[in-house]
Amino acid sequence: MRLFWFVASFLLVSSFVAKAQTDERNHPDGRITGTVVDQAQQPIAGASVMAVETLDQNLNNPPSAKSDSAGQFEINGLALRNYHVYASKPREGYPEADPAYRDENQAAIALSPDQPSGSVIITLRKAGMLITDVRDKATGKPVSASYKLSVPKRWQTQGDLSYPLLVHPSTDVMLEVSANGYKTWFYSDASNPSRPLPLRLESGEQRSLRIELEPEENGSATDR
Repeated sequence: MRLFWFVASFLLVSSFVAKAQTDERNHPDGRITGTVVDQAQQPIAGASVMAVETLDQNLNNPPSAKSDSAGQFEINGLALRNYHVYASKPREGYPEADPAYRDENQAAIALSPDQPSGSVIITLRKAGMLITDVRDKATGKPVSASYKLSVPKRWQTQGDLSYPLLVHPSTDVMLEVSANGYKTWFYSDASNPSRPLPLRLESGEQRSLRIELEPEENGSATDR
């Protein structure tokens, strides 16, 4: 009988301790401060900074901040967990976090009851910048299109084709462009358009590219 009460008391105390530890880790009193710099270690003002556990989580409204004129930022009210802190400034060529940049333009930090705050330095590398001009091959009119960039078996990212398109630097990527009513276009050898080729840009490099989309056989694109 004594053994029963001893085991029951032990389990009850253990459950209270576990709950207290869980509550402590989920209590939003964590704080991350830091500085965003470029590869020359110069501060980057106006960078968007976010703290996430993983890029696979919902990124609709992550804890975030903007860097000030000295490149410094502060994010408060965080649960005590492990975080990756990403920074970006697309207007200046520093891309938003996506699978291509899972291990770049970020810093890792662990918040715990013993260390509820910490500081990081995030060094950003510029992407390559592709300036595209997408046209209807038959009429020469501009076409609103979408893109997909990928490294086969590693990652892919896609979206509306904007100006400029930021391309992961120093990496061979495959580029395809599509639009309703048109055949999909692939970056390829001009002498053999049926053979897709990798596109490679270095950090900070800018390149212009005219893309002519061929209407599908039903002619619906040219009727617009």
